[in-house]
Amino acid sequence: MPGTDTVYSAPDFGAPPLVDAPLATFVPLVKDGVLPEGFFSTSNLPTYVHLQAGWVMPSRPRMDCAILRRGDALETIEPRKLVAGDLVAIGLAEDGTEGIFVHGEGFLAPHSPNEFRFMSTAVSRERPVNYEVLASRLVEERDRGGYLLWVPGPALVHSRARADFEWFIRNGFVQAVLAGNAVAVHDLEAAMFGTALGMTETGDHED
Repeated sequence: MPGTDTVYSAPDFGAPPLVDAPLATFVPLVKDGVLPEGFFSTSNLPTYVHLQAGWVMPSRPRMDCAILRRGDALETIEPRKLVAGDLVAIGLAEDGTEGIFVHGEGFLAPHSPNEFRFMSTAVSRERPVNYEVLASRLVEERDRGGYLLWVPGPALVHSRARADFEWFIRNGFVQAVLAGNAVAVHDLEAAMFGTALGMTETGDHED
């Protein structure tokens, strides 16, 4: 149909901030299959890595892998295939400030602010979280009389964190809870039978 073809818009590497981006950092593995701390975890989005030769896209893009460097060639590779001495990209930022740029809008037409976009929020389980900052924010909100609203999922029960959440409630860190019926059902199961999805704390099925 006319007008439905997807057009890719490449980033402008000659304009700020990418024009001033540093070269990407690579470190060697010290053990087969063991990635170094701070390695860059890939996604399905177009990714560019800044080398001396310019911005290079790794071959074989895929999610949750590492970027392997061989000269000026880059490959997206599963950690289990890496061996000691392999050079892998390091970095947590995706905006080019560490020499790696993830172009999340390359295939997007102008979009609404309400459009869902993967990993686009500041707080996401796909992104690293500074728990020290989060804890200090909770304390600040409680101490100034703030209203702390929690939206837990059933993993709260499955991970045996009910007692921890009770501690937050008793110590004034919870003013409201919004949750689906799964949380309520699993909470009742844990309270009545001591199980989660029929399993005990050791992972055995309750007879």
